[in-house]
Amino acid sequence: MDVSQEIKIITHIGIEDFQHPIWQTKIAVDCSNWVMLLLALEMVNTNPLQLQQEIVLEGSAQDNLFNPNEKQSYSVLELLQYLAFVQSSELSLKLLSQLFGSSGQAQYAIKEKLQELKIDSTMQSIRDLYRLAEAIFSMPNELVKQVFKKNLVIQGHNLVPTSSLFTCSQLDAILVLDYLNKPIYFSYRAENRSIGVFYLLDKIHRIDHLVPYYHYFTAGQIPTESIQAKSDWLNIIGDTYFGEYYTEIRKNKGVDDALQRYGYQYSFEKIKNFFNQEDVNIANFEAVFNLEKTSPLEGKKAFILGANVNKTLQEFHRIHINTVCLGNNHLKDYGAESLKYTLQSFEDARINFIGAGLDQQQAHKFIEIQTNNKIIAIFNGYWHRDVAYQDYNSYALGGSAGVSCLNAILFEQITHYKKNHPSHKVILICHWGVDFKPTHPEQEVLANLLTQIGVDLIIGHGAHTIQSIKYFNNKPVVFGIGNGVFNSNGEYDKYQALSFGVIVRINVSEEIIQLYPIFTNNLKTFWQPYPVDEHQFEQASSYLTASLMEDDFQYKRNDFGLFVELKF
Repeated sequence: MDVSQEIKIITHIGIEDFQHPIWQTKIAVDCSNWVMLLLALEMVNTNPLQLQQEIVLEGSAQDNLFNPNEKQSYSVLELLQYLAFVQSSELSLKLLSQLFGSSGQAQYAIKEKLQELKIDSTMQSIRDLYRLAEAIFSMPNELVKQVFKKNLVIQGHNLVPTSSLFTCSQLDAILVLDYLNKPIYFSYRAENRSIGVFYLLDKIHRIDHLVPYYHYFTAGQIPTESIQAKSDWLNIIGDTYFGEYYTEIRKNKGVDDALQRYGYQYSFEKIKNFFNQEDVNIANFEAVFNLEKTSPLEGKKAFILGANVNKTLQEFHRIHINTVCLGNNHLKDYGAESLKYTLQSFEDARINFIGAGLDQQQAHKFIEIQTNNKIIAIFNGYWHRDVAYQDYNSYALGGSAGVSCLNAILFEQITHYKKNHPSHKVILICHWGVDFKPTHPEQEVLANLLTQIGVDLIIGHGAHTIQSIKYFNNKPVVFGIGNGVFNSNGEYDKYQALSFGVIVRINVSEEIIQLYPIFTNNLKTFWQPYPVDEHQFEQASSYLTASLMEDDFQYKRNDFGLFVELKF
């Protein structure tokens, strides 16, 4: 097999044609674990073996899964669940040896099953492996669901899967093999009897997001929404939230703040002039309009950000915020229903949104902004975090509601769009980075790839402080624009971070970017950020431009204040 070749296949049981040459590709892998799992499942399905039957793993003291110094009995179901979750060939053989009476009899049964399926034991084709996976997935659905678990606890021990893909609720079963130190995944969705085969060359494509998408949607361009702009200006502000969660904490402690004293029409006052009603004004809304008072993440997540729907929307309308980015780590803080309510609320208020959806396809929807003589496409996403995927259920996966991820689905959409519209500019707004920290290496890896595949400008936020500007593939990447109006207390002193954000103004016709630093230390501004003075501008701008060449930017001043200007 050509190791430079990726595999992404979806087919359906009973209608496979196996015409593509890749099905005949031969690879050398050890698939005995799959065969042993199939044999055990067949014994359960035909009744010689009962799921609740107890088995003691005999042999060395090391045979115990969790306590090597003592032997322990396990139910057949526990062992099968363990094998499906961890996929251990060694344990598979021990189980099968118990079931068939000896290791030799187990090996003979494996050999017979491979012959029955006409599969070579040392060199298999992709088609051979597919047929083996199909035999396992074709077991009765109830049995498959019992064995292939998303989260597994056995005798008080929480097990860690070999991949977060195993925890995806939109898939019914996952099998994996190792080939040249990279996994080959065979995935199954029972509802449409679809089987996927995936072999990716690097982790940045995020297999855990790509697989569920392919099981639910046909590859191709995602429908977009077009906006006819009234001016040439786009204005972008970072993390924005009026802070109801934080205000409640202060109120309980008897501490005053701006929301209690002045209400919602206060915090934007000194920066509202940046948002002309003729412009496209974009904010990262980092919260959710919660329907419930209690979050399902209570006790699991440190900050759970619910917002008042009516007062937030009223203030957004007053200051002319007409588009929001929702691809961030707080939109799912109160579960799927509150997320859906939030999407509907923005739609009813005629505020455009990107970065989230009722399913994975809608979450990756982008907007096209048409001016008099230019068209710009804007995409939005939140980088992959294991905790957000496994514990918080943040991302849209297959048919589930959530936020979009910076992954292969986004890469495909951008590549496809740029190929069809090479003269259009593509802007990607990313929620990424570590709170109050400089640029993370993963941000740079993503930026390099994204600018290779067609992104002309990246605007990032999520770290609650500014991060540097760099060029990748001759495209500007503003890694972090920090907070807009985000009414936490901030932890700038604790982390020795700069207490600045940036308002981004983009002129589409002139293809220029203007970056206006604002001072965002809420404890010093009483939750009312403002444009920086000259001393603060020197601090902020020198940090932003430290990695740039002198010819890459200019320092300028206009009626809005001091700014850094770039071309894109």
